[in-house]
Amino acid sequence: MPTKDIKEIPPAKLGFEGFVLDYAWNNDISERNKYIISLFPNDFWKSVEISCDDATKYADILCQSEEYLPKNVAESDDEYLEEIASKLYSTYHVMRVSTIWNSGLMKDKNFQDKCAEIARGELQLLEMAMFSVLTSENKKIFLNQVFSSEAPPYALRVWADYVCTPNADHDILAGDEKSGFLRTHLSKVIEKIGFISTIAWLRELPNCRNFENLVNALSEFLLDSKGLTNYAQFDSVFFPYTKK
Repeated sequence: MPTKDIKEIPPAKLGFEGFVLDYAWNNDISERNKYIISLFPNDFWKSVEISCDDATKYADILCQSEEYLPKNVAESDDEYLEEIASKLYSTYHVMRVSTIWNSGLMKDKNFQDKCAEIARGELQLLEMAMFSVLTSENKKIFLNQVFSSEAPPYALRVWADYVCTPNADHDILAGDEKSGFLRTHLSKVIEKIGFISTIAWLRELPNCRNFENLVNALSEFLLDSKGLTNYAQFDSVFFPYTKK
């Protein structure tokens, strides 16, 4: 089978779900950020003394890593942003703490499920970035597997988690190494640093040093249908990859 451009492949063949298409495929990052902000209840914004309108207006800042907040404020010509910068910084930390699994807002099952859907959507985008840097031969082999149903339809998403999750730069996760299948899972990252920080981290990974070499070095796992299937079954205990 000839190698196809990734955008020409039917989304269902790569494990896309309806939500992923609605959330990620047809929306830019600012729209996705506004959607994330919309999940937080009005009472939450009252508790951090930020209006819903301000939270939506500055969604791009609240959904980034905290290190970028001071930089964005400094580079902005927005006088109001400078005025409420300290509140936004405090809000970011509250958002982070309240979105750790089984903590704060995550105690609400509906909120937790929506966060899990978003995490899957962002992971899907990460895997697409990873796929794009594979060698042509590895792309061809993988597409052959997918179209022949030898690999699970959610293969890229699972592979993205397998390859990148243990390589978090965060102090809490630093030093983790893969040992068989016992490793840090995406759900464990959310448990450690919170949903907001996890989303920011997933988005930043493709810009990390040595990303291309890392992806290609571990592409054998992507091309190992049996190992991939076994890993997906194991990992589903920790994160709902096989939910649908």
